[in-house]
Amino acid sequence: MNQPQFTTKMTVSTFQKYCWYKNELVAICQKYHLPTYGTKYELVQYIISFLEGKSAIQIKPLRKKQL
Repeated sequence: MNQPQFTTKMTVSTFQKYCWYKNELVAICQKYHLPTYGTKYELVQYIISFLEGKSAIQIKPLRKKQL
């Protein structure tokens, strides 16, 4: 099954149906100004929140960035 290109019109269920590489998730987050660090699970949660209509400004990292 070929994975579709990510779009903002994609439904959450369609997004969750496919397996995404972490670098793909980071690229999506960068493009839409979402937090770009954390685990794969955290990145997926940011994208799901975004697809559900939450503004990128409202989406905060689940944990602090470690230096």
